[in-house]
Amino acid sequence: RLEPSSRVMLCWKASKVTLRK
Repeated sequence: RLEPSSRVMLCWKASKVTLRK
């Protein structure tokens, strides 16, 4: 079972990377 916190962190990290790109 994937934790919501982990998923949110991954999504947030990806979003930050995309914004930085």
